[in-house]
Amino acid sequence: MNIAKRYSLILIALVILLVSILPTTAIGMTINEKANALHQLGILADTAANSNLSEKLSRAHAAAFIVRLTGKEEHVIRYADIYNITSFPDVDPTQWYAKYVGYCAKEKIIVGTAKGTFEPTGYISEKAFLRLVLSALGYIYNEDYPLEQVYSRAFSLGLVTDSSYFNRTEDNVNYTRGQAVDVLYNALKTINKNTGKEMFYSLIDDGAITREAAVKAGLIIDDETSIEEIEPLDFNKLYIRFNENIKPITSENIVMYANGKDANLIECSLASLDGNELVLYAPNRGAKTIYTIKLLNVEDEDGNITAEVTGTFTGYELKIDDVEADYFRIKRIEAINEKSIRVLFTHPVNVNSEIPEFYSIYDENRLFAVGNYNDITVRTNSSADGVILTLNNKIFSPNGIYTLEIDGDLTSAYGVKLNDGDSDSMKFVASTDSAEPFALVEIIPYDSKTLLLNFNKEINPFLASQIYNFYITKEDGTPIKIARSFVDKVISSEGNLLFINIEGTFVKNGKYILIINNISDVSRREYITEKSYPFTADYGSSYELTIHSVYARDNKTLEVYLSTHPDKNTVNMASYYTIRGDGHSYTATPEKVFYDDNIDPNMVILYLPEGKKLVNNKDYYLTVDSRMKDLIGNPIAKNIKEYFSGTSASAEMPEIEDAVTISRDAIKLTFNREIALDAPNILTSNYVLEYSVSDVQYRKVPLSVIYINAKTVILKFDNLVDDEILLTIKYNKLKDYNGIEGTQGEAEVRHGIK
Repeated sequence: MNIAKRYSLILIALVILLVSILPTTAIGMTINEKANALHQLGILADTAANSNLSEKLSRAHAAAFIVRLTGKEEHVIRYADIYNITSFPDVDPTQWYAKYVGYCAKEKIIVGTAKGTFEPTGYISEKAFLRLVLSALGYIYNEDYPLEQVYSRAFSLGLVTDSSYFNRTEDNVNYTRGQAVDVLYNALKTINKNTGKEMFYSLIDDGAITREAAVKAGLIIDDETSIEEIEPLDFNKLYIRFNENIKPITSENIVMYANGKDANLIECSLASLDGNELVLYAPNRGAKTIYTIKLLNVEDEDGNITAEVTGTFTGYELKIDDVEADYFRIKRIEAINEKSIRVLFTHPVNVNSEIPEFYSIYDENRLFAVGNYNDITVRTNSSADGVILTLNNKIFSPNGIYTLEIDGDLTSAYGVKLNDGDSDSMKFVASTDSAEPFALVEIIPYDSKTLLLNFNKEINPFLASQIYNFYITKEDGTPIKIARSFVDKVISSEGNLLFINIEGTFVKNGKYILIINNISDVSRREYITEKSYPFTADYGSSYELTIHSVYARDNKTLEVYLSTHPDKNTVNMASYYTIRGDGHSYTATPEKVFYDDNIDPNMVILYLPEGKKLVNNKDYYLTVDSRMKDLIGNPIAKNIKEYFSGTSASAEMPEIEDAVTISRDAIKLTFNREIALDAPNILTSNYVLEYSVSDVQYRKVPLSVIYINAKTVILKFDNLVDDEILLTIKYNKLKDYNGIEGTQGEAEVRHGIK
């Protein structure tokens, strides 16, 4: 392929590309439409009908067009006295065009003839006019383009659209006003070299034209106003972002309602408006509520009006993260109903937490409920990790935001003060549920021996465990003896379920009557007394206690994991467990059994006698006697067994697995295995805390040792040093639950999360 042919193909491809990227507005409009658009912008003095578009363009009108295209007409008119005086002898200062010619000459946009005249009534050629327009766009003649490239440069910029301009050289001396109109309109859509923006945007920035005028002139295609983002900022404010800037909205044009109920309008008003970002005062509550908002007659900044703009959103939900801390802090607050909240802590608590004076509730900055017995009732919950706080004489506002403040003197079951003695506080959102009276919701025949009672509130565990508070009879009045009753911890952790276990069995589908003599909710403010409830014993089969797995921790210790919580009285019976060899002679009964539902309610630990050690690579099986009962008192139907593999690994010595500060005067120790409630574990002399400050070594013995459970001990000191100081806790020896004593050891104390 020869070079000339290749060059021609490149030119054709470039022409096609340039034509394809021209604005559709410019291509699709007629000359008359463009002329009328220019008239709206003030570039053309009159409409298309009165602008003589078929006549040739005079040099005087060309100068006026260029001044208006650059947005300088107001300036030129203001200083007409200066610009009317030109160096051209044929430009009469009294003529309308003198000021335009004078400005263009001063800015070196135009030059006169070789004779030193301007010839204002003469006609301008196409090349000459295109050169003026290129100058208005910031392109410098003989620097950005030579004279012979005027047409190609004009075409490449989109001032002219006919592809023949790319190779055209001959000037057009019969250039018409209509052709100039086409170029002027296209120039408005062309990038100004000096500003980097389309020319009409430069004129908007300079204040020569308005955005509204540009829209009406077809330079900006305006879409209907729509919502791009909508979300509540809080319970009272709503943020809306539109696709374009809008003008302020009146309250009368804001319609808002919840859950499709347009008859129940919510009053809204304007809070702020910044361009396309609107903030409304709009009350909204709760993520379960769906709101609809309609904005009527929304006017954008160009004056275009959208009759209705609609959006939907879910109500604001106050997001308060749980506090995770080693120190004693408020962990979470859960709204129960219009009168009660559940306050959970990072430490377990006891009856000491039930003193109302520790608690105050604020509505914003106003004291809402003061801590005394008249205003507030406080009771520990059934899981002992929090309290139920109930208002005595008030109710919370639905979805109201409150702050609970608790005095720093509140002490946890670990013996440390809340937030290290400083008060602690947390916000919460009140429930929308009404405070219904304490009631039995449902009687569920759990199995042939057991009823499960479902209450609408957390129940008092002490009264729930007293069997004389309940009475069951057949339909004919024959009494059914109750064996035990207790709060459920298996099915639900909410503390609202209660098991009643009888000594015999219910007749399948038999009719019975339950009488509750006396029971209260956990706050002990509401009671059910001497109330009867008929029920049908349409029970099914309950889950049977089985062995989930057996793991040989070492050659003398087995960890047994059960399928459900066992009965505390029978699970500790060592004679109920037998370990045998599978295919070899071995039989053993554990000498000790450990079970603590606070550590793991499904785990039992069996300690084997010294002469009955397990062996590696030997198989064994554990048999549990059928007399073993589950939590609700049902015995196993038959002996159950589970296979496991032995190990020759010796038992680990008891040692500190973790040591962490939990206050300015306490350290919590966690052990690698269960330890005994016995000396030396509970002796203060068994422990010493060591640290150094400025190369001076210090040693401290704890003031007291608090045995929490077999895995946890609290050491109380007079005070502890700053967080930057390395602490080491040393001990003489530890004794595990089976009596194995370790040797001296130590552990680095990590500074707890506050």
